[in-house]
Amino acid sequence: MVVKFHDAPFDDATQVKLEIFRRYLQVWISIFMRLGVKQICIYDFFAGPGYDSEGNPGSPVMIVEEVKKACVHLKQNLIENNIYMVFNDVDKYYYSKLQENISSKTCSKKCCRVEFLNLSFEKALELKLPEIRNNKTANLIILDQFGVKHITPDIVRILADCEKTDILFFISSSFIRRFYSQPEIKKYFNVDENFLHKTSPKTIHRDICGYYKDQLKDIGYNMVPFSIKKGSNVYGVIFGSSHILGLDRFIDLCWNIDPQGGEANYNIDNTISYDENVLPSFEDGKISLFQKQLLEFIQSDKPDNHMLYKYCLLCGIAPRIMCPQLKQLQKEKEITVWDINKNQPARKNSFYLSYDNYRNKQPVVRYYRGETHGHK
Repeated sequence: MVVKFHDAPFDDATQVKLEIFRRYLQVWISIFMRLGVKQICIYDFFAGPGYDSEGNPGSPVMIVEEVKKACVHLKQNLIENNIYMVFNDVDKYYYSKLQENISSKTCSKKCCRVEFLNLSFEKALELKLPEIRNNKTANLIILDQFGVKHITPDIVRILADCEKTDILFFISSSFIRRFYSQPEIKKYFNVDENFLHKTSPKTIHRDICGYYKDQLKDIGYNMVPFSIKKGSNVYGVIFGSSHILGLDRFIDLCWNIDPQGGEANYNIDNTISYDENVLPSFEDGKISLFQKQLLEFIQSDKPDNHMLYKYCLLCGIAPRIMCPQLKQLQKEKEITVWDINKNQPARKNSFYLSYDNYRNKQPVVRYYRGETHGHK
């Protein structure tokens, strides 16, 4: 007898994945409620019944719980049908349990509306795509598929073309690496054999995210991986957004989960001594690997703080992680930070690496390599 996924307790790897979902939900809902978007929409296309066999909440229960919290906190800003949630599952039994489990927990106010679907992913997406493409809505798409076949680069491209739409999807990256030569995999992923030979089993999810980014490089879509190890297999979540704020918030939560590297629940590069109570330094892990790259970028591009902010995010480094490292480099006179408006050295530790400064384009400081004077 085959035991279905939700008919057993969620394992540790699944709990990590769900924790990422929940934390980003909290951030995403808060942002768009404050922005006063006409309607915020959350689509969970592989919802399951809502709980595992031991009553641990799955993504649909997390969604309604976080929405209800936000409704209480920001109730004065909400209007009728301000929040729209769609839960789909192709399994008829799960669909029935889903309705039962969600209906009892959903916010009963007019601000919230819930719809249940019992369709294949392909049919559900086709049905809801016109709504997702509505540029007056903000959308969060959760795609917690089993296996690999549903969320191809073509599907991500379709969603990436939708305005104000963030994507969180799960994929079994080790499975692609193991069976890439099989016709059933090649049908969905045209992965080059040489590419896979260059990958490590530990970094395969990072490399699969790179494959997606390469397939979408013509539209410059932002994608970030978080690798999750279960036994000898590596799975993971990939986040996608066309907006720099989404990238900022997701990378920041990844560094909260993995304080030494910001991208895995294990030592992905064999360079990190894990201690969640110690701030990572340039001698540790990913930060160490990034130091040379950062200094080369500063030397070649002489970036201002807005350029450096975006550069760090595209490299998967949370700005709050970089500020102590820049402070160290400034102290060691490896870099100079120059106030453009005053044409003089900036106040010590004035780096201005944040989304608000990036959005407002003020203030502006420029970074130079070494101890440099007399900039114009």
